[in-house]
Amino acid sequence: MNPFAGLEELQFSIGKEFLWGFLAIFIIVYVIISGVLLFHWRRYGMKNKNIIFAETTFFLVSLSLFGIALETLGNF
Repeated sequence: MNPFAGLEELQFSIGKEFLWGFLAIFIIVYVIISGVLLFHWRRYGMKNKNIIFAETTFFLVSLSLFGIALETLGNF
């Protein structure tokens, strides 16, 4: 017996407004957490080269992922 047999009648859709709202909330939470992380790196990292590399990598990857998310939502 297939446990997923009744799922083809299930219709579920997420609206564009919901996705934009979710992304906005995620960005707000992300900025707060990144601010705390940046403060921690600056306060306790003592300008170590490894910390500077980690900051740069963190923000470049983050900007890339947010750019992809914005582009995807824009074309949704």
